[in-house]
Amino acid sequence: MTDALSRRRTRIAGRFEDMEHRYQAIRARGLPRQYLLDVEYEIAHLRTELDWLDGTLRELATGELDWHTPLPAHLSPGARTLEQDTPTPTEAPR
Repeated sequence: MTDALSRRRTRIAGRFEDMEHRYQAIRARGLPRQYLLDVEYEIAHLRTELDWLDGTLRELATGELDWHTPLPAHLSPGARTLEQDTPTPTEAPR
């Protein structure tokens, strides 16, 4: 799992750095910011994904997130359904 996440992080980091560099270059040429809001949004999205990947990889490395923990028996496919576990709404007071 960590290999796949690390490869994803490398790919996202490359996109982030490329977009950030291009954004700075075009801003330096004088393009007003209002024409780049979609680019800013994409850069913010990539930054958020990098933060999430870094945190998840760190948790996997420290063992805080154990990838090998089995699914609890009460959540396995043979267990009760979600509908069975959902309480019925109570009648509203009059």
